[in-house]
Amino acid sequence: MDPVPATEAAPGPPPVPRPVRLAAAVGLLAALLPFCWLLTAGTFELLAPQPRAADFHEAQARSWLEGRWDLDPGVLGIEAFEIDGREQTYFGIVPTLLRVPVVAITDRLDGRLTQLSMVGAVCVLAGAATSLGWSVRWAVRGDRAVDRRDLVVAGATTGVVVAGSVVLYLAGRAWVYHEALLWGSAWALVSLAALVRHLAGGSLPALGVAGAAAVAALHSRASVGAGALVALGLVGGAELVALGAARWRTRPWRLAGGGRQVVALLAVTGTVAVGSYAAVNLARFGEPFRLPLEAQTYVRISEERQEVLDANDGSLFGPQFVPTTALQYLRPDGVALGRTYPFIGFRDGVDVVGDVAFDTLDPTASLPSSTPLLALGSVAGLGVLAVAWRRGHPLRCLALPAVGSAASALGVLTIGYVAHRYTTDVLPFLLVTTLPAVHVAIERAGRHGRRTVVVATVAIAALAAWGVAANGALGLLYQRQEAPDVSEALRGALVSDQVSVAEAVPGATAPRVRWVEELPRDVTAGDLVALDDCRGVYWGEGDRWRGVERTEEAGGWTLHVPWPEGAQPGELWPLLGSGDADGANALVAEVREDEVRIGYVWDDPDGRHVDLGRWVPRRARSTVTAVFDPVTVEIRVQVDDRLAFEGYRFHPRDGVAPGRSLAGGPVQTLTPDVEVQPRDSDLCERLRSSG
Repeated sequence: MDPVPATEAAPGPPPVPRPVRLAAAVGLLAALLPFCWLLTAGTFELLAPQPRAADFHEAQARSWLEGRWDLDPGVLGIEAFEIDGREQTYFGIVPTLLRVPVVAITDRLDGRLTQLSMVGAVCVLAGAATSLGWSVRWAVRGDRAVDRRDLVVAGATTGVVVAGSVVLYLAGRAWVYHEALLWGSAWALVSLAALVRHLAGGSLPALGVAGAAAVAALHSRASVGAGALVALGLVGGAELVALGAARWRTRPWRLAGGGRQVVALLAVTGTVAVGSYAAVNLARFGEPFRLPLEAQTYVRISEERQEVLDANDGSLFGPQFVPTTALQYLRPDGVALGRTYPFIGFRDGVDVVGDVAFDTLDPTASLPSSTPLLALGSVAGLGVLAVAWRRGHPLRCLALPAVGSAASALGVLTIGYVAHRYTTDVLPFLLVTTLPAVHVAIERAGRHGRRTVVVATVAIAALAAWGVAANGALGLLYQRQEAPDVSEALRGALVSDQVSVAEAVPGATAPRVRWVEELPRDVTAGDLVALDDCRGVYWGEGDRWRGVERTEEAGGWTLHVPWPEGAQPGELWPLLGSGDADGANALVAEVREDEVRIGYVWDDPDGRHVDLGRWVPRRARSTVTAVFDPVTVEIRVQVDDRLAFEGYRFHPRDGVAPGRSLAGGPVQTLTPDVEVQPRDSDLCERLRSSG
C-alpha cells in the first residue's frame, strides 16, 4: 500500500479540531464502560480498597513527606528490597508524585487510588492517540476540511486503544504492576505524538513536551520510557550529524525545523533523564543504575528464583529468552476457544525453546490472536513508512519515532518472564505504525468500488470487535481465575456465571465438575472438583487447590467482629481457634486505633509460635472473611475487603470454633462474641443440578 501524495499545507499539523476531539471523547467514553466494569469487578466503585499491591505508592508518598525514601516494614511484602536494614521499592516515582497531594491531606484513601489512577492513565493514553492520529491525518490529507471519515476514525481509535487492546486486559486487576504499564505507555505515546508534531512543524515547545513526557515514562516504567528516549536520541543524533554533513542537511526525517536548538534541547532532556534516574536509584539502592536483585525479599525466600538467576548469570534479561518470548507473543494460535463462558481463553502452556530457565511462564496470549487489528495494521504501516521515507512523503516524519518505539517492543522479548501484560510495552509501537496504514487506506478507498470498501470496513470492524471480546475475556479470566491470589468470592462468581450462561445460551456448557469424597492430594491444573457432600468446591492451579466455595466444615468462615475497645499493645484476640491443651492453633488479631493486624498462633514440638501480618485499616465492627482450611492448609484473611494475612502453613487440629483459643499464652478471649454468618453451598448444588 503506497502513501498518496499529501495536499500542500502550512508547515506542521494544526491543533486537533473540536469535532475530532469530541468524536475521540465519545469513543473513549464508550470504551471506558467495559474497562471500568472489569476494573471494579462489576461494581463501578472506583475508590474500593484493593486486597494486594495497591498501596505501595501511597506508602512511598508518605515516606517522602516524612523526609525519607524507605517504606514502612511489611508494606511491600515480597517486593521489598532490603538495603541497610530498610525496605525500598523499585516502582517508578510518577504514580507516587500524583498521590502526594492526597496523602498529604488524608490516609483514608490508602490502597483505594489505584483504580482512579489507571483510569487517568487510560485517558492520557487516549488523548495521545488522538493527537498522533491527527498528525498522521494531516500528513496524508493536509489541510482538507474535516469530514465524517475523520470523526469515525478518531472515535474508533480511542475505542480500540482502550477496549480492543491489552489495555482492557489490564483492567482485570487493579494493582501497581498494571498501573505502571498503563502510565508508562501513556507517557511514552504522549512523547512520541509530540515528537511527530515537532518533526512535522519544527515546533520547539512540542519537542519540549516530548522530552518531558519521555522522562515521565521512564519514571513510570523504565522499559517503555527507554523507547521514547531512544526515539529522541535518534532525532538528536541525526541532527548532530546533519550539522556537519552537507548531504544530510535536507534532513529527510523531518518536514521543518532542526539545527542547534534541537540538539541542545535534546541534550538537556537526555541529561535530565539519565541524571534523575540515577539519582532515584542512588537514593534507594546506593548505586546509580543496577537493580540489586540479591537484596529482594522474594529472591531471598524463593529457591526457584535463585535457581533461575544462577542459570542466567544473575539476571532476568538476556537474548537466550528471545526464541521463546517471540514465539509466544507472535504465534497465531495464542488463544483457545471453548463452549464455556467467557468462550475465549489462554492456550495451554508456554512452549520453551531450548534449555532455558524462565522465572515465570504466566498464561499468555499473543498479539495476533488477541489484538489482530493493531498487529496486522502495524505490519501494513511498516510498509507505508518505508515507502514514505523513500519517496519523501510527509509521513516520513514518523520513521524515527517508529524505530525508537520498537526498542521497547524488542525489550519485551529479552525478559525471562512471560506474561500477557508485558505486551503493553508494544502498544506505542503498534499505534505509531498502524495509524499511517489506516489513514492511507482511507485516502485510497475512493479508488476502489463500493463493494470492496464495504467488505474492508466490515473486516476491520470484525477485527476490532474480536479485540474487545478477546481482551475482555482474558481479563475476566485473569481477574477471577488465573491471577496469583484470586479471592474465593471472585472464583465463585465466575463459576456461577458460567452455570448461568450455560442455562441461558443454547450450545454453551457449564464447567465440567469432578465429584469426589475427599479432596485428592494430586492437583490437576484446571480441574474443578466438588466434594460429594458439598462441603467445598475447588479449582486446580499449579500444585495447589484453590477454593471456589467453602462451608465452615471445609474451613471457610465469614465473621462479623466487634473489635474490643481499649486493647493494649501486644494483646492477641482470637478469631478462630482449634485443638486442645495438648496442641492448638488460632487466627488472632492485634488491635489498635483504626487498625488491626491478623496473625497465626500454633503449637508444635518446638513450642509456641506467633506470625503476625501487616497493619490494615478497620472499622468499629468489621466483616472478616477467613480461610482456615485443614485440607489445603491454606490461611487467608481479609478484613473489610483488605487482604490482611495469607499463607500455607495451617496445622490442622480438631474442632474449629470462632472467638476462642486454647493456645493459651498471650491470647485473650474476644468480648463481645464473634458473630458467624452461616455459609451455604448454593453453587455446589447448582453444579450438581447442571451436571
